[in-house]
Amino acid sequence: MVTSGRPFDSVQWKQQTDESKANVRLDMADQLVAQRLLDGRTRMQVIDVLGEPLTPDFFNEWEMVYWLGPERKVFSLDSEWLAINLDTSGIVSEYRVIHD
Repeated sequence: MVTSGRPFDSVQWKQQTDESKANVRLDMADQLVAQRLLDGRTRMQVIDVLGEPLTPDFFNEWEMVYWLGPERKVFSLDSEWLAINLDTSGIVSEYRVIHD
């Protein structure tokens, strides 16, 4: 069980739209992944929980991506993202925190 970070809260997640609320998603992302909270969900269920995904040009291998915030390092140059893939039935098959 992951003890670091903040418990996932869909309302707070959706309220983070830019850097003015940075780290809300970062604080929840590790637990969201570790607790496998997206397992078995459809694309529409993910959107219901996380909001609309972004469509950056640089993550073509992922079907859905969500910006989490600046990279968690002393000198952060990049961002962290929640990346999600769906299987052929439209069910979440894989998700993880990645860096750009």
